[in-house]
Amino acid sequence: MTSLSIPLGVTSIGNGLFGGCKSLISCSIPSSVTSIDDEAFSRCPSLASISIPSSVCALIGNPFAGWHGHLNIDLPNYIYEDGVLVDKVKGVLIAFCSDASSCVVPSCVTSIGDSAFLRCGKLISISIPSSVMNIGDRAFEGCSRLASLSIPSSVTSIGDSAFEGCSRLTSLSVPSSVTSIGDGAFVDCSSLTSISIPPGVTSIGQSAFYGCDGLTSVEISSSVTSIGDCAFGNCLNLTSLSIPSSVTSIGDGTFCSCRHLNFIEIPHSVTYIGNSAFEDCWNLTSISIPSSVSGIGNNAFGGCSSLTVVEIPTSVTQIGRHAFYGCKKLKAFIKKDLRARFGDELFD
Repeated sequence: MTSLSIPLGVTSIGNGLFGGCKSLISCSIPSSVTSIDDEAFSRCPSLASISIPSSVCALIGNPFAGWHGHLNIDLPNYIYEDGVLVDKVKGVLIAFCSDASSCVVPSCVTSIGDSAFLRCGKLISISIPSSVMNIGDRAFEGCSRLASLSIPSSVTSIGDSAFEGCSRLTSLSVPSSVTSIGDGAFVDCSSLTSISIPPGVTSIGQSAFYGCDGLTSVEISSSVTSIGDCAFGNCLNLTSLSIPSSVTSIGDGTFCSCRHLNFIEIPHSVTYIGNSAFEDCWNLTSISIPSSVSGIGNNAFGGCSSLTVVEIPTSVTQIGRHAFYGCKKLKAFIKKDLRARFGDELFD
């Protein structure tokens, strides 16, 4: 489909309706339309421009996610300048519909909306004002040329997948105002070498730093109480990490495939080590389980081929299947003791 004429009488354009119409060149929207839903025209790379009639009173979510076109817009509650589309009433930056390499976010913006800069592959730099308090889900996902970013101290939350796939992002300072880092927030930020989680952050979401294989060190503040499943999974070059005493459990796959991890200190606040928590941490040679821990999940240390010593206190009453499979260097007397206490399935 290369052209589209929406008939008079249609009042709304539904969620994702024309998303991914890669050959769509032109679209005519009638004056009967009053709302355009989220991602209605997302990922339409051939659609160079679109006119939005004054009858439209609501743009829901980001109708233009991942689209680098031009808007002709004359709506009282919205502004469109220099490729930036803003809902003035809500203070939300809806979309960045531009091929520009840089962006200055207007000072009226209080929130960068979901998918606002989704797959803006030419974006290199951005200036975010101190008025912004929230960075939405997938806000900068796929901005593969974005090399640096300064998050102002006004920001309190970073949404799910906010920077996923920002493969050239080398450094990022998370301000102390931030209290939560969403699921998958920095997935596959492969050039990120270090990150400091400031005081104030209470939760790190699932897979938050998954696949950040350039990450060598992480500082986690003592305010963190929850680290999500797979939060640091597949961080191949992470060598050491200290978990703060505020954390009570290590989630499933939290450090899975951190193949250069050779040291980790588990605090006495931790009561449970999840499934595959340290699976395939090839360089981990020893581990001391504190007496606060009562359970260890399936495959927790499976594939830790360099593990020679593990200290498991009597407080541990349950160890899951295959918890130590592939631990070929684990000392024989340790294996014997564990088999006697928990059975053979630990090593199968």
